[in-house]
Amino acid sequence: MNTVLEYLHARAHQRLSLPLSVLKPSVCMNRGVDRGVILCSSGMIEFLLLSYPLDVLKAQWLILDTVQGYGFGENSVADVHLIASPGLVNGYLSSPYGMIPYSTLGDGGDFVNPLLFYPMQGEPKYDIVYIGSWAPLKHHELLLEAAHILQNNNLPIRILMMGSYCVPGHVSSMEEALEYEDSIRRLANVYRLDAKILQNRDLSHENDDGSSVLGQYTKAEVNQLINQARLGVLLSLEEGTNRFVAECLCADRPVIILEALKGGTTKYISEKTGLRSGNSSKELAQTIQVALANLAQFEPRHGYLSKYGFYNSNRELERAIAAVASTQGDGVFTIPNCRFGGDLWSLDYYNVYLPIMTKAML
Repeated sequence: MNTVLEYLHARAHQRLSLPLSVLKPSVCMNRGVDRGVILCSSGMIEFLLLSYPLDVLKAQWLILDTVQGYGFGENSVADVHLIASPGLVNGYLSSPYGMIPYSTLGDGGDFVNPLLFYPMQGEPKYDIVYIGSWAPLKHHELLLEAAHILQNNNLPIRILMMGSYCVPGHVSSMEEALEYEDSIRRLANVYRLDAKILQNRDLSHENDDGSSVLGQYTKAEVNQLINQARLGVLLSLEEGTNRFVAECLCADRPVIILEALKGGTTKYISEKTGLRSGNSSKELAQTIQVALANLAQFEPRHGYLSKYGFYNSNRELERAIAAVASTQGDGVFTIPNCRFGGDLWSLDYYNVYLPIMTKAML
């Protein structure tokens, strides 16, 4: 049993909550079981199979499998795979799991709530905001290098950055995250940039819905941070459906991404929502300059919410579930009124790393 499964097994034994979303409960009726709907990862499915026989699990639940990132789940138990990126469809169909129905919905940015992320009044204090985990794959240094180029051309910009720590799959330890953050702070000082890098080292906070997530900032506070800037940037090369990008768009802030970016996030960016930059710091500097000079041409919130967001994506999720239930010939199943907000992973998942994180805080 791997470390994550051992951890999940211990949580279940202690009767503590587990990292999955129940979109609809399972109900036993006179004419059969009205299956519930759960959304979880492949690892979580493995854990469930340690406690329940496959036929019992499938009789009680319709299972949606997903990954937080670029890729798709590798299991044959799920009823639907969420694969986030349309660019992955061909690879999925040729995989051993390709016979299972799929949806190109992600589990993050597709579900951002426009009632929680929205434009606020007031003049922005910063030109650029970048919120992402402290991990080399986020390439914060590229933004600082671009800002240095602009500064040398007498076009200085103000930057706001904030990150979270030790996100699974991004770094292997809290020490690595802290070392990377320190390197970005040092680079900003070397370049003498006007860059505010926020501390965010509280282990977690609780959302209004009761889920716990890394960092000290609530969604309302993140919305305020985004509204303090004119536009956002994302500089990673692989993403699923990045939440920060979608949050910026909901707040009516255009976003710059790299041409090299692979993943579902690319579907958000059009001529109305942002720009795609070349991958060098020089090209990024030029793109930032163009975007700041033409902010009036963008309509990010309208562009994003015309296709994605909490309401559109939940209805699409219902359609995907209904199609599968119909194909399976389940006459008892009732379609859920999905209210998924994209918060799949709670503190319970990140607690796999808690001993490392706690040690680093002492």
